Amino acid sequence: MGAEGLEILRFNPKQSTAKVYHSFQEGFLLVSLEPTKPASFRCTPNSYLIYQNSPEKIIRIRGGNLQVAGDFKKLVYLKVLKLGPEGTKGWAVQAKKRSDQLQASPSLLVAAAMKDHKTQCWQQPVWVDTQGFKETPVPVIAANLCKKRWCSELTFTKTGELKFWAALEPKKRHLAVFDGLNLLDTLKTSGSFTKPTLNMEPVPRKNLLAGKPLDTAQIALVGGRRLVFKAEKNQMVMILLRSKPDVKKAATRLSESKALLSSGQPQAAFEQAQLASWLNPKNFSAKYQQLVSLAGFASPGTLFKHLDEDFTKWERKKACGQIHLDKSFQRLKTKKAFLDKFNQACPTAFAPVF
Repeated sequence: MGAEGLEILRFNPKQSTAKVYHSFQEGFLLVSLEPTKPASFRCTPNSYLIYQNSPEKIIRIRGGNLQVAGDFKKLVYLKVLKLGPEGTKGWAVQAKKRSDQLQASPSLLVAAAMKDHKTQCWQQPVWVDTQGFKETPVPVIAANLCKKRWCSELTFTKTGELKFWAALEPKKRHLAVFDGLNLLDTLKTSGSFTKPTLNMEPVPRKNLLAGKPLDTAQIALVGGRRLVFKAEKNQMVMILLRSKPDVKKAATRLSESKALLSSGQPQAAFEQAQLASWLNPKNFSAKYQQLVSLAGFASPGTLFKHLDEDFTKWERKKACGQIHLDKSFQRLKTKKAFLDKFNQACPTAFAPVF
């Protein structure tokens, strides 16, 4: 990550198709990544990234499909729930858990399951408030309509209810309308059916990448920001560029990162620390918070890669000294891989104490 650029996504364009949707009025950006030409069905969910300008926030969602309401105040994504091969340890407990989550009988679970080799999977609708990103799962199976990929006809009614094909009975599909957790109506009932493909935009906007070569694409965003693309070997990197630092927003993101880390969410904490550092590159505490967050979930290689790329020589020396004393790294200090990386990146005077 450079002083002005924040890497938000990295993908192989031969394997995944990227789409970008943006609303200037709402300060809302959505990037979706879906498999380009899957040979067979996989339970792996699609990837979605949401960037909001105010408050400055990045949210990552993985699900079968996603749909944003016309007023941008809420969205629904289809969470993928999996169940491994029957007979494996804990299978009965997991099967009961899936049945409870989806309020589905064992026979309905079997009939509605998508299969990825010996793994079964289902989609569960989850309401999300786009102001606080509070999630509310709906206990029902959303039917998948395509053979080789996730696809569902998620639509919002004019009054804000959600309409989609649900699996309410074995071997049947119901075009259902839900208001939050409540089933309001079933508009149609049909036997099981599939579609060769289903092209629906997840946001009430056009895909801004349609017809554009990725390696030269640049998309202007609200607040003077830009989304640009950079080719690296067989990958494409999406980079968010800002117009100028924002010290106040950076401080807010840093506080949120520390709160998330305290509540046991290191990956979410890392995202917020990255935003804080991007908004104010001179804030050493924001950079260091990234390292502390990474200590909770990432490999030593990833942690020291950030130390090498994001810190100046003086900052790197200061960070090494803090890592040496910081209890956040206590668990890692018992690992040889961490100690080897530390000795390479930091002054050797610190190493003997470990």
